[in-house]
Amino acid sequence: MKTATVWIDPDTRMIALRTPYDSFLVASLKVAIPGRSRRWDGLRQVWLIDQGFMAELEKLLATLNYKVEDGTLPHEVTTADDGDSPYHALLEGLSPEVLKSVYRVIALACHPDRGGDPEVMKRVNRAWARIEKGRAK
Repeated sequence: MKTATVWIDPDTRMIALRTPYDSFLVASLKVAIPGRSRRWDGLRQVWLIDQGFMAELEKLLATLNYKVEDGTLPHEVTTADDGDSPYHALLEGLSPEVLKSVYRVIALACHPDRGGDPEVMKRVNRAWARIEKGRAK
């Protein structure tokens, strides 16, 4: 399980997030949290995120199976138990435009032609099919 350290930065009053580098987390973070509400602090090697996006961050970390250190998130982070998690849980409840953007980011990150695992790509496609089916209702 991957580990994330989260705290409120006293200087900026923003959420500070530190994890080992994970290109999938970075891409997902950029899709889930608007650019004006997040920034990378290269000097300290942390993401700074507006506090209004705490729920989105909690969901993102939970669906990507991150263990949160120091108990600094106000709500307990739980892992989704859906068979296609973390991808399906990440996509639920988003607008159609954001859904498509998230799917594209995930598909590019997981695609076998780009070095991804074919089994993971199958799970991504199954999750996307369920999302599309749910939207058609």
